[in-house]
Amino acid sequence: MVVADLGCSSGQNTLHFVSEVINIFTKHQNNLGQSDMVDLQFFLNDLPGNDFNHLFRILNTFTFKGASNHKGDILPAYHIYGAPGSYYTRLFPPQAVHLFHSSLSLHWRSQVPEQLNGKQKSYLNEENIYITKTTPLHVVKLFQEQFIKDFSLFLKLRHEELVDGGRMVLTIYGRKSEDPYSGDVNDIFGLLGKSLQSLVAEHNFSLK
Repeated sequence: MVVADLGCSSGQNTLHFVSEVINIFTKHQNNLGQSDMVDLQFFLNDLPGNDFNHLFRILNTFTFKGASNHKGDILPAYHIYGAPGSYYTRLFPPQAVHLFHSSLSLHWRSQVPEQLNGKQKSYLNEENIYITKTTPLHVVKLFQEQFIKDFSLFLKLRHEELVDGGRMVLTIYGRKSEDPYSGDVNDIFGLLGKSLQSLVAEHNFSLK
């Protein structure tokens, strides 16, 4: 069984997901009374800039901590690999993956909208890294269009890579209102943007 974590963490959160899959899979297989366990293959995906070296060092000492809860049960063999690359491109062969998982990653766009991609044009978003209350409405619409384009491509690619009957579990930031300026996420990223600007100012760097 092949499982892929798209936009994985570079730390312990990724291993929590791996442990949970092993735990659920073990319960399911043993409840069915199956003595021959299927091996689990985990592919941890993120952009090449992710600190995979740190992740692999953690993996070197990783053991399934839920084993104590499965005394007498047959545990599956599991194999964990890195899969660097953008999830807005093909990552796996056709019909190769049984389960895709992505947690709090798909809000990242594949690129800045082309209309904003330029040294001067980037200031149309008031130096924000997200849609905030100071973002002009036409910029909001550009990011919404980019999201539709990106997410449609993401679903198309994963459809090609999933086996028949495969599953995806996607956790994505959202808001309760259709108003793009409402929601806690805007405030969180607004504060994060201000923090980054403060760091730049402290080191006398220019955003221009």
